[in-house]
Amino acid sequence: MLFGQITDSRDKTALLSNIEGAIRQYSLNGDTLRSCIPKIHYRTEEYIESIAKLLEMCANYIWLNSIISIKKEGIAFSIDLYIKEHIRDSLTVPELCHQFNIGRTTLYEISKNNFGCSINEYIQYQRNELAKDLLMQKDMSVAEVAEAVGIKDTNYFIRFFKKRNGCTPKAWQKERIIAY
Repeated sequence: MLFGQITDSRDKTALLSNIEGAIRQYSLNGDTLRSCIPKIHYRTEEYIESIAKLLEMCANYIWLNSIISIKKEGIAFSIDLYIKEHIRDSLTVPELCHQFNIGRTTLYEISKNNFGCSINEYIQYQRNELAKDLLMQKDMSVAEVAEAVGIKDTNYFIRFFKKRNGCTPKAWQKERIIAY
């Protein structure tokens, strides 16, 4: 794995071979890349994963910061509040359009401009965040969490959660509860 100017490969000869293969594949001039190989630092996989997690946390912070800056008087704030209050419901685009008396295009524009993603992605994000919060409560089962976030099928919820978090809800819960 090459991550900026660090690698989890101690074998710089194999690394050079991989880079040269890529250079040939894309018809690039590799002199500059070849001269940089000795400067690449070896780091453990754990170290690289830690850096990746930090970058992910920074990206999430920036994204959340933009959400927090939503004006409390604006329609985006009202949509956000409605979604959070009705997260247990099915929450469809037509329902939101009807609720706020706006068209689909307007709803998508508001979502993209204020939440940084489509309205459906934002609803899924809110469901995922609530699920993570609820999983921290030891007394809630995965099925109860699924229902609390508006997903009636527990198996679908497990797939939904794993896709977004890289592990099952139970594994996430165990990892976080042990950490705290």
